[in-house]
Amino acid sequence: MKSFYWELYFHLKTLNLFGLMNGKYCRCDGKAKLIFEKHHKMKAFATLVIVYIFAIIMSICGIVFGGEVHFDDFNRTGDTIFIVHFECSCLVMLFLYGYCYWSHEKNILFLQKILRYRHECEGFVSPDIHLCGLYGVYFVICLLSSLIYFLIFLSAELPLFSTIAYTIVYISMLWISGIVIVMYLSVALLVGNSLKFLNMQLSRQDLQLGDLKGLLVKRQHLLTLCYVDINRHYGAMLLSIVAFVAIIAPSGPFYVITQIVKGPTEESTILTVTISGFVSLVWNLPWIAIFFAIAACGGVTTEANQSIRILFRTHFGDPKTYKVIDRFLWLNLRSKPVLNAWGFFALSRSSVFKCLTFIMNFIIILVQFMDLENRISINHNL
Repeated sequence: MKSFYWELYFHLKTLNLFGLMNGKYCRCDGKAKLIFEKHHKMKAFATLVIVYIFAIIMSICGIVFGGEVHFDDFNRTGDTIFIVHFECSCLVMLFLYGYCYWSHEKNILFLQKILRYRHECEGFVSPDIHLCGLYGVYFVICLLSSLIYFLIFLSAELPLFSTIAYTIVYISMLWISGIVIVMYLSVALLVGNSLKFLNMQLSRQDLQLGDLKGLLVKRQHLLTLCYVDINRHYGAMLLSIVAFVAIIAPSGPFYVITQIVKGPTEESTILTVTISGFVSLVWNLPWIAIFFAIAACGGVTTEANQSIRILFRTHFGDPKTYKVIDRFLWLNLRSKPVLNAWGFFALSRSSVFKCLTFIMNFIIILVQFMDLENRISINHNL
């Protein structure tokens, strides 16, 4: 349990640092608590105003001065895509901060409910659940990617104001989107592992009717936590972050392809392509980590369906037990995916595969535009 508390503590501290989740996290009498006071609300409003002013100014500057942005490694197609990514970053930042502010008190109540549930379920949650490490992995990935972002913007020889603005916006979105997803994954893993332990209890041959009813009630509470609380509070943020990642993720592979295409004209060596590949990998590592995190959330649905399979093949001696099981199965035969983003897509490996397919198609379109621009440029020079 301590690992989960520390995991949640670091998540909340990071979100508090960025102004997305203002509150005080403490432990009283061995219980973790999240306190939200009046000055926290004032701080949240002040953060919202500052971020909105900054993001709107950055978005306007990106539109007005976007034609002056040029990276030596890109042609005009690459520069345009960079500006589009910058505008998307500003828009998603506006949405996330606005959403977190208007639903701030509900989010605090939700996290308090998670902490209360985690404390109450000590008696039946498996002791070998370890959630610690998710934050640390993403922290290291973000540090590497932030360094790459900063070096690329410096090497572009942009004006100082543009370099600072692009660095702040990109790195902020890198941390914000990832921490929100990883925190969501921590909560999803908590629910999934709790369901797994409940399924282990359901598999016992000596299960009595009273114990069966208690386990099914606890299972229903867990699924209600997913359907009502988790999907409601995270659905909008997940939808916006996944769309943002799907748009911005092709930039890394596109950078490598640009270096390969430039090879015959600028005598790029294998070392140059290797370096660009490494830069692209580090550039895209946070987005890859986000996709892996989303794919890992499918365990909740798997364990929920596993409960039904266990009850189908388990034999009980008491006839009343079969009536309870029949009623449970009848109510759960038409169950929908447990974790989803406002019903648009379920959080599973198949959804991640569809996102990756979209990204690959997007990369192909970008390469075709780049090739078309190069041909027009060659014909114009002739």
